[in-house]
Amino acid sequence: MSLFRLANVIRWLLVSVSVFGFAACGGGGGGSGGDNNEVIDTFTISGNLTGLSDSSIVLQQNGADDLTLTANGSFAFVSAINDASTYSVSVLTQPGAPSQTCSVNNGSGVVAGSNINTVTINCSINSFTIGGNLTGLGAGSVVLQQNDADDLTLTANGSFAFVSAI
Repeated sequence: MSLFRLANVIRWLLVSVSVFGFAACGGGGGGSGGDNNEVIDTFTISGNLTGLSDSSIVLQQNGADDLTLTANGSFAFVSAINDASTYSVSVLTQPGAPSQTCSVNNGSGVVAGSNINTVTINCSINSFTIGGNLTGLGAGSVVLQQNDADDLTLTANGSFAFVSAI
């Protein structure tokens, strides 16, 4: 082999090693911060419902992910929440028959590396005070009853309300 030809082969080897060496570096800026395949852990939000009476309630997670419940007991939202994200559980629709008010306890916070299972929803039946306005009473008094009990004696015209709520 001639010296000229040997020089060309060596030059080709040096160029090849340089090209393949740079290609193996990945061409990036180093480090692992730009990894697009990074896995983000997700966790579920769940809890327990008590006091629901013959009706349904609709809950929301972070203003979406509606969850309709028709019975007391445990519940869990379908959509998972990313680790280190905030969550907020709220009542979208209160039960209607009978009229109830449900409140959320432990319903907001930040997911910190584990499922949240401490949300509680407590429902109670609403009560109402019965009252009215008496007109036309002359001298004397009148006794009103609420549900065959809870006597209320009125001695003058005007507004009234039973003491016991229903």
